[in-house]
Amino acid sequence: MRIILFFLFRSRCNFVFCTAVLLSIVLTLTGVLSAATTPQIAGGVQHTIAIKSDETVWAWGYDWSGQLGDGITENHTTPVQVTRLGDVTAIAGGWYHMVALKSDGTVWAWGYNDYGQLGDGTGYHNDYKSTPVQASDLSGVIAIAGGEYHTIALKSDGTVWAWGYNGDGELGDGTHTSRKTPVQVSGLSGITAIAGGSGHTIALKSDGTVWTWGDNDHGQLGNGTGSDSYTPAQVASLSGVTAIAAGWYHTIALKSDGTVWAWGYNKNGQLGDGTTTDEATPVQVSGLSGITAIAGGAGHTIALKSDGTVWAWGYNYDGQLGNDTWSDSYTPVQVSSLNGVTAIAAGGYHTIALKSDGTVWTWGYNKYGQLGDGTTYDRFSPVQVSGINLYVAAITPTPTPTTTSTPISSPIPTASPVTTPTPPPAPTLPPLPTPTPSISPLPTPIPSPSLSKYCRISGYVYNMKGNPIESVKIRLKRANSRILKKTFSDEDGFFEFTDVDADTYIITALKSGYKMVKQTLTLEEGEDVDIEIEMKKTARKIK
Repeated sequence: MRIILFFLFRSRCNFVFCTAVLLSIVLTLTGVLSAATTPQIAGGVQHTIAIKSDETVWAWGYDWSGQLGDGITENHTTPVQVTRLGDVTAIAGGWYHMVALKSDGTVWAWGYNDYGQLGDGTGYHNDYKSTPVQASDLSGVIAIAGGEYHTIALKSDGTVWAWGYNGDGELGDGTHTSRKTPVQVSGLSGITAIAGGSGHTIALKSDGTVWTWGDNDHGQLGNGTGSDSYTPAQVASLSGVTAIAAGWYHTIALKSDGTVWAWGYNKNGQLGDGTTTDEATPVQVSGLSGITAIAGGAGHTIALKSDGTVWAWGYNYDGQLGNDTWSDSYTPVQVSSLNGVTAIAAGGYHTIALKSDGTVWTWGYNKYGQLGDGTTYDRFSPVQVSGINLYVAAITPTPTPTTTSTPISSPIPTASPVTTPTPPPAPTLPPLPTPTPSISPLPTPIPSPSLSKYCRISGYVYNMKGNPIESVKIRLKRANSRILKKTFSDEDGFFEFTDVDADTYIITALKSGYKMVKQTLTLEEGEDVDIEIEMKKTARKIK
């Protein structure tokens, strides 16, 4: 039995940027498969990826930076095969890049590469690869994970290696220097599992302790502080852990007794303790036991029970909790009409499940076709991915499955195979009209300056022709300080930061294919500021 943990995430406008990814995945499967590889699933920010039992890789959803790996940059609402890639045993996702592990221990990656997160020694502004490339000087790898703009690998000797963006210390090498090829994480050995958040990284030791490093603005490192760490530090008061996962700015751990623990950002209840209070040390998820797998999205968390049911909590504006509502939940709720599940994964704002019959089911945000059902309608209950079954041969059940020790493992009860289900009929109309979402449960009116000391910054991003630019990354930082908040412009070019203190700030706008733009502004107490950002295109480099 193999369990692999990943993080993936997506950013949307009008939310407090608190993380990683987002994105994490835990895979488990029981039974003996006549083909070579255990089917697996993973989620990117706005896309989904899967391995079939014949070791081929398939993807669907958003493809602006080549993250679907089919050689072009065209969105797909149903699965397409990743080209020139076979013999794959594991997959992981970063923000807009994907990673694959081959059976020979080499690592391959494709998609967005501005910070060198593909690991092949390249990486520059407006760089991407739409087909897989090999990470340089790396072999003997047994597990992989992805963060926002960084990638992580675990070697068979228990050491951890990382590459890509390192502004928050997420590479763990004691610096904040980004790397285009793998570097070893400092002072870490005996590792059995890895996971990546937006700007933080997590590792599980063979003794059941958890170690973290990188961004810690919301306590996601779990060491009782709010300070970043450029090298690994142990999570406080936590032991007996068998699996780890990461959301964008929160971290999750599964204990051997089947309980789930979480820490970090909690604005939408993603810690599952019934509150919306951030926690810098682990708290137990309420009313949850018998868990065998965990995963984390941008602002929501998922757990798989031993009975094959799926439970979720946190942000639900896009229906990613799968309980037939659009309301956040601060404690776990059961995903509707779903059982016989053997693996779970999370994208930024959508959720993925694999059933024991090899069918894949998804729900949540679907603007770019990341649910794979041939539509772009959001769903608040599971729908089946069209035209794909991850088994190329039937599952042969065995009375006593053989379990092999793996780098990332957790006991999963045997689930009897089931016959291929008849998916529920697609609705004639989407469940509800989908407004442009935010990371808060519902848009909250901003108090007038006379009633609040906090400031608000909003604006629009346009190109030189005056047309709005979607998915521009907007960073907000104090002058002479580190990044405080991040968001993305929506389809109208709109972005917003709320609950900002009075101070002087630098706003940076970044998007592949455009020149970076910076603006400085000073806010008085309670002030609302509207700005416009104009971005000029750059010529794409020919590779």
